[in-house]
Amino acid sequence: AKPIVGLADAFTHASMAFRDVATGINLLEKRLGRVKRRKLPYLFGLDNRLTPFLYSNARCMQLLKELKEIEDKDLGGYRDCVVWSECLKLEAGKELYICCTTKKMVCIELHKEDSSLEPQLMWSMPFPWDEDLADA
Repeated sequence: AKPIVGLADAFTHASMAFRDVATGINLLEKRLGRVKRRKLPYLFGLDNRLTPFLYSNARCMQLLKELKEIEDKDLGGYRDCVVWSECLKLEAGKELYICCTTKKMVCIELHKEDSSLEPQLMWSMPFPWDEDLADA
């Protein structure tokens, strides 16, 4: 009985070693990264009420936070909120977001590179009444 147990034990260790080698050289697993869940932020209006969900508004808020173009805190007496936004799909892998907030108008371009979208700020135009409202 001992030789049979020894053979079974050797077979088990050999199969585990084969499995470890096979998973170690798996090229497909190394090339593909883990899928990251992208949670879009909630949007609140000036009166701190939750606004109805619109994908383009939520995505613009996320992009503005990534580019540090918007403050989360209440600075100058009122918050910077997304009022309107539009997503234009120019071509495959290229999107253009035009966003109007309470303080500025922003244009952000996204390029798809290596399974991730890289945001680039095209232009940002503050509204001329921004200083007047902050002082009031």
